Amino acid sequence: MKILVLDGVNKNTLAIVRHIGKLQKAKMHVVSYQKASIAFFSKYVSKRIIIKAPTNSIHFYNELLQLLADGNYDLLIPVGFQSFKICCVHSEEIKKYARLFLPPLESF
Repeated sequence: MKILVLDGVNKNTLAIVRHIGKLQKAKMHVVSYQKASIAFFSKYVSKRIIIKAPTNSIHFYNELLQLLADGNYDLLIPVGFQSFKICCVHSEEIKKYARLFLPPLESF
């Protein structure tokens, strides 16, 4: 299984990566917005990807779609508020490339 986890600067991302890494053999790729992201230092991360912060939602969405299209991921896990919101808004398009477990936009 190949998993893309967003928001590498978030300490919750590190917890998610560690938990999944201990439970199963999965290729964990982490996306962050800066080089010194806490989740980058986990032994379970096999690839570290730096993109621009999701302050510009269209630019972030386009970069994310490109990553998903090129990476052949099985699962996408957004962690932070902004990336979670962007993934909720564009969930139908994202689901063409990877599984995504999110609530409906209305409940978000």
